[in-house]
Amino acid sequence: MNILRKAAFAVICLIAGGILTAQVSVDPSDIFYDQLEIWEVQGVVSDLPPLRPYPLTVIRDILVSVINGSDDRARTEAEELYAYVFAKPYHVDISADARFKFSDDSNAKQAVGFAGLAGDVFFLDTASASYKLNFAGAVNPDAAVLPAFTALPHTFRDAATIGPVDIFTEMNGSVAVGSSRFYAQAGINHNSFGDFYNTGVVLSPDAQHTVNFSVVLDQGSWSYTHGLFVLGASNNAGYDVYPNKFLAIHSLTARICRWLSASFYETVVYGDRFDPAYLIPMPFMIAQGISGFDDNLIMGLAFTVTPVAGLSWSTDLYIDDLEVEDLVKFKFDTKIRGAFQTGIKYASLNLPVLKLVQADYTLITPYMYAHKQNITDPATGSFIVGGASAVNYQAYTNAGKALGSQLDPNSDRVSLAVTLEPVDGLKIGISGAFIRHANVNESLTTEEALRYLNAPAGYFLTDGSIHNHQHIGYKENGTVKYDYLDSAWNRFMFMEQDTKMYVVQAGLSAEYRFPAAAFGQFSVGLGYTFEYIKNWGVQNNMFPGTGTIDDDGSWTSGTKKTEADVAEALAVWKSQLKDVINNYLIISLKYRY
Repeated sequence: MNILRKAAFAVICLIAGGILTAQVSVDPSDIFYDQLEIWEVQGVVSDLPPLRPYPLTVIRDILVSVINGSDDRARTEAEELYAYVFAKPYHVDISADARFKFSDDSNAKQAVGFAGLAGDVFFLDTASASYKLNFAGAVNPDAAVLPAFTALPHTFRDAATIGPVDIFTEMNGSVAVGSSRFYAQAGINHNSFGDFYNTGVVLSPDAQHTVNFSVVLDQGSWSYTHGLFVLGASNNAGYDVYPNKFLAIHSLTARICRWLSASFYETVVYGDRFDPAYLIPMPFMIAQGISGFDDNLIMGLAFTVTPVAGLSWSTDLYIDDLEVEDLVKFKFDTKIRGAFQTGIKYASLNLPVLKLVQADYTLITPYMYAHKQNITDPATGSFIVGGASAVNYQAYTNAGKALGSQLDPNSDRVSLAVTLEPVDGLKIGISGAFIRHANVNESLTTEEALRYLNAPAGYFLTDGSIHNHQHIGYKENGTVKYDYLDSAWNRFMFMEQDTKMYVVQAGLSAEYRFPAAAFGQFSVGLGYTFEYIKNWGVQNNMFPGTGTIDDDGSWTSGTKKTEADVAEALAVWKSQLKDVINNYLIISLKYRY
């Protein structure tokens, strides 16, 4: 009964606050994109630009083409979506999400919601805007109520507290001009990139929203995308938010033949300056060399094979750094930093109940996404590496959170998701995942581990996370020096550690949308996830520093550590590992007028 009372309290609070449904040109998690992904697999639509969300002009043309197509089932779906997007220039949306975690380790609860106006509007035939103007309410916004390696996209900052509820503003919007073949778009919103709509390694819809500008030239058989994203910088530990951080991205996508499309793209994360070189449609590698800055440049190659309608195979290879000379000699224990994702999608053309089946494998190498920040020492003019409190403009993060995959470096995952619609309005989701993660610092040499232990306390992270980069400082003959760890720079080290964390997740969800009426439309959802984690705690710091940073900035190592101290630190880290079973429950209510 105590649990039921808490659940009822959370739902009541949320009905007063609500959560706003996504708008089609603002949020890539809108239901339009769920359906668009299915159509793309079925071959109803094709050759779509990789960066989402799309402007209204593109969405209108997609829906009109499907309505005018020969597939009766897709036509009905498109007509419903067309009314959903264009029937009214505004909507009042109120809904509620209540999340609970029941665990043998710890319990938690959270209530999050939004309320306000939202809509999609055409000003002219070639000019449009979308908006979400909301106030957010949250009970326990920082509670740990999500399965491992998942995230909510909500941005909770600058709260006004009223009783148990924290009140925030979360407003998103976008404007666009042009046709579906050539358009420019600007907004403050979430994004996704590539063939993996919800779990991509480049831009995830679960990442924090950005200020973004993009231009797309789409000629059907090929398209070019160029975007600039304004990010929030954080310190090396992933906390606080600072300005002047940017992500630039451009891609060239081509339909090579009927069954094969491919893309080449580049991204670069940089900051503490604005560089117009990354606005030019030329290779970022060349622009970086001309500018003379060591920015975080990553290249990607993606392809999709569609052997038959209803079945597709997509692969994305996202490379930060490679030791090519070793690889051509078939030496694979070398510097390889990147992300790899491959998966199959099946969308039945003949079984209305089976909407979509997705199975994929994702691999994130050690130190992928993590990046050091070079800082100029004003006394000497030389580069140094800042500690945990230094602002990092080059980590692949936005406001300290992952921009791409939610997996930590040195992880991989096999996942399966099935979407069913047994009756109109009722969607059922079945999901499962198996994840491995290891802390790369367990593979460091004793000498390298000592560099961490002799560093000032809190100066470097050894948790194996996206904030654990491969650059380290050490004191030699009274002088602090900085260098790459040899193991991190010259070895692969993927999953070679003795201690691994294993995660098994299994989920079941259902959402029913009642038929629309004159007074609006209701929907209700319920979701459950079971999670078993072996060796929870692998993500803890392994080699905490013991020295200090004095007021004058000098580095004191403290008592010099020995090989025995490395063994003791490892033993303490392993003693904190444990196996846990978690159960997650989510209840959602939505109303739209």
